[in-house]
Amino acid sequence: METDLQPKPRPERPQGSVKGPMLLNASLMLVLYVAAFAAGDGKPSDTAYAYFFALLALFSLNTFAAIGLAFMGRRQTVMGCIYSSIGIFLVGLGSCAYSLTHMGSMH
Repeated sequence: METDLQPKPRPERPQGSVKGPMLLNASLMLVLYVAAFAAGDGKPSDTAYAYFFALLALFSLNTFAAIGLAFMGRRQTVMGCIYSSIGIFLVGLGSCAYSLTHMGSMH
């Protein structure tokens, strides 16, 4: 009998998904807005400030996750974190600014 001494090629690790972090962050943004609205008792200024700081924390978490995942070699997931961070700034912080500019005579 002949034996094959060649090592078997190692299967590639999955690179993750771009959609996962984006869906997770989009749902977290909705949950954070509802929580900020409840914490601000419906006042636009309190809601906007609470939502801003919650989104700032979510952005920081995304940044640290992207750095950690980059060291682990999960390129697709890193891109998902980067795209979600862009979405946090465009959608989330835009809605905060909209809330603050439409407060009426409060500002």
